[in-house]
Amino acid sequence: MDQKLIGTAFLAALAAALLDANSAAFLRDIVGPWLRSPLLVPVAGVLPELQTGAGILCLVAIPILWLRPR
Repeated sequence: MDQKLIGTAFLAALAAALLDANSAAFLRDIVGPWLRSPLLVPVAGVLPELQTGAGILCLVAIPILWLRPR
């Protein structure tokens, strides 16, 4: 039971960080210089969508965590 509570708190905090607009700008500032390579330019345009998708997946994982039979 304690592991599920810790997992839920971690997933909720991770989802909140991923879905926050300020963290999206922070991530772009950190990862942006690395993505200036001509080979990685297409990835830079998809980065906000990937971050939003990861946040939504974290929120979806919470009920799955609680519905597991253990």
